[in-house]
Amino acid sequence: MTMVGKGGGNFYVITLSLAGLSIYEASATGQFILFLAATAAALMFGRRKNIFWSMAFFLGVIIAISAFAGGYFSHLFSAKMLKLVFAILLFLSGLIMFFPVREHKRKSMNKKGRVVFKLDNKAYSVNLFVALPATVLTGIASGMVGVSGGSFLVPLFQSQNI
Repeated sequence: MTMVGKGGGNFYVITLSLAGLSIYEASATGQFILFLAATAAALMFGRRKNIFWSMAFFLGVIIAISAFAGGYFSHLFSAKMLKLVFAILLFLSGLIMFFPVREHKRKSMNKKGRVVFKLDNKAYSVNLFVALPATVLTGIASGMVGVSGGSFLVPLFQSQNI
């Protein structure tokens, strides 16, 4: 799963739940497995120079704080509610995959609310009004139920032509 930017948490949580772990244990264990998978993938992708480091740190810090908050406050929700959040996230993740990638015109790069990241000879414009709320919500939900944020961030980045 890490080949396409998804850590596989969707499958870890389900498998661990079927093995008899509570949603809390499955989520926490799934997050740790995701951490290990993401670290290994980052090392490999980084070696091949496939990581856009400035954007990864910018959004990575935001999602890390959000995921920590989601995990920290997950005990405030019932197991039933966490399972419902998990099911909704899986449904939305599948639905997002049906939306086509849009091409953006160059002249929209410097509009208000956008930040431009440069890599080699390319410039990528990220709409902060879309990326920040989506990243924070993805982080909170991912940390809460142990799924990977890649299910949402990869389509988000593609929709922003990144």
